[in-house]
Amino acid sequence: MSRASTPRRLRSVAAPTPAPIGGLMDPRFVYVPAAATDIRKTFERIRAQGPLLKGKP
Repeated sequence: MSRASTPRRLRSVAAPTPAPIGGLMDPRFVYVPAAATDIRKTFERIRAQGPLLKGKP
């Protein structure tokens, strides 16, 4: 049996995910004072990002 005739298994490759913000010293961290926070906009942004856990609607 030749190697070319045997089926090949494909490996699934996970897409790279962005690393979470690692604390106050991370340059991506942006402090927003509570008085300047619009909670309605925050929830809209989170809902627009989609489900937080895989497999959940």
